[in-house]
Amino acid sequence: MSRHPCELCMRLIGRPGHVPPHAYLVKAATLATASQGSAHLYRCERCRQAIVLVADGDDGHDQWKRFLT
Repeated sequence: MSRHPCELCMRLIGRPGHVPPHAYLVKAATLATASQGSAHLYRCERCRQAIVLVADGDDGHDQWKRFLT
């Protein structure tokens, strides 16, 4: 498994949720969050990186984040 996100994943991390996932991201799961919301977990078929689309606790807007295990 790659330890570093590919260029496509790096461009997505930190972007707002209205930016669509890139072509190599496959939805892996929907997770419950502590704030009664949900997060959508994606796995990249190129670099195997896990990326999550989750609402920010402060403003409620979705954002793409690297999922650290």
